[in-house]
Amino acid sequence: MSPATDPGLSPDDGFVSPPDSPLIQQCDVKGVLHSHSVYCEGAHTLRDMARTAREIGLEYLGVSDHFRSANHPAGLDDAGFARQREEIEQLRVELGDFDLLHGIEVEADAEGHLICRDELLASFDYVIVSLPDGGEMSVEARTRRAVRAVMEPNVTIISKPAGSVMLDPPPWPMDMDAVLADYVRSSEYAVEAGFDLLEIHMAHGYLLASFLSPLTNERTDEYGGSLENRLRFPLEVFDACRTVWPDERPMSVRISAVDWAPGGMQPEDAVEVARALKAHHCDIVDVSAGQTVAFQKPIYGRLFQTPFADRIRHEVGMATMSVGNISSWMDVNTIIASGRADLCLLARAHLFDPHWTRHAAYMQGYDLEWPDPYKS
Repeated sequence: MSPATDPGLSPDDGFVSPPDSPLIQQCDVKGVLHSHSVYCEGAHTLRDMARTAREIGLEYLGVSDHFRSANHPAGLDDAGFARQREEIEQLRVELGDFDLLHGIEVEADAEGHLICRDELLASFDYVIVSLPDGGEMSVEARTRRAVRAVMEPNVTIISKPAGSVMLDPPPWPMDMDAVLADYVRSSEYAVEAGFDLLEIHMAHGYLLASFLSPLTNERTDEYGGSLENRLRFPLEVFDACRTVWPDERPMSVRISAVDWAPGGMQPEDAVEVARALKAHHCDIVDVSAGQTVAFQKPIYGRLFQTPFADRIRHEVGMATMSVGNISSWMDVNTIIASGRADLCLLARAHLFDPHWTRHAAYMQGYDLEWPDPYKS
């Protein structure tokens, strides 16, 4: 959705940007606007993104970050943005005529006032405004005027009401054969590196997950519509990787069993996805949930995703991995012993206790060998 087609824009607000504004031309796929702390990953990440964008023929890349506030305590302050701007200017010199845009994401209060100083705001190429919950059009219009008063005429304002998704530019046509080849090459690298298990990620809104969920798959060809069609490309990728992966080594797939949003994937859909994967010789399915859309309403709790793995294991008859708020070794033993899953995966538990495995072994009387440097 281009700002030019945003129903909240009107000439009366003074927000119709010039036709040569790069962000106005998003629908012509001139470039990509990328936000949400991309730059915080490091200058090398931004360099890779910008060079890739230029190599595939785009004319610009917009990169933005949150202004530090109560809702975004990890956002950047004045000094952080100053450091960003210095490195972005250096990168602009390296990239030559490629247009690297620097943006900021700020919040507006219920009166449409921005939670950011005018002098800081005025130094950016564009701004993304997060409106408060239930913000009416009048609040949005006031916000637009407030921004317009301190920024250059060619700056585009993109409003993002709380609880909704900011629509990125329409993607350029995907070369599905090239994507397939990339997956195969990655699988071959995994073989050469000696990995014991290969997992293909089809969850959490990533590329293959975006085919599976009806909330993200809006295609009208043979790859969209019914679940069978939405499964088509993910299965093509799986089959291609399976052909280069050694038969004696297992392959798994991670899926989102439910999108936690109306109209999205439901547990019964996950059962059919797992059934299809089993038919294509997937050895085990890693059953997660959600992270498909920003407006999801997950239902958290202890072992909250284990029922999805349990259902797939018994209805499909295939091995499953359980994830999600598994915190103790007693949880793990209960899940495995009761036949709800074949493996348990822990993430935050290991962040909370990096020696979780060693402590679990000690509590159960298992003699876990010490690393060689500590044996003397």
